[in-house]
Amino acid sequence: MRLVRTILFAIVVSACGAKEPPRAEPPPTPTATTPPAGDAARLLDHTECETLAKWMLDKCENRGNTHSSQIDRWCSNLLHRITGEGNWVENECMAHIRHIDATCFHSTESVRNLMDCESMVSH
Repeated sequence: MRLVRTILFAIVVSACGAKEPPRAEPPPTPTATTPPAGDAARLLDHTECETLAKWMLDKCENRGNTHSSQIDRWCSNLLHRITGEGNWVENECMAHIRHIDATCFHSTESVRNLMDCESMVSH
């Protein structure tokens, strides 16, 4: 019995000691929603603003049963500003929205959160 315990102890000790040290995960690759280091304050360019506009309109159009007068009004206003008379891409987005703001917008599927992100944009 003592021999069995000694063998089991030796197996456990050698198994614990044989573990590889944890590997450091590689840094995340930059995407449209994560600005490169030091680039968070840069204003978005035309293409980035168009992409953001499509993202936001898609969230408004596909919000399911999430309706309130405030959300409906915001989405309607956004649609008008992007596709109607207003020139949202040049006059609003390129003039005021930075990468850090775009990260906020792209981090959510909720129209309510999109509204919060827009309220944080410095005008």
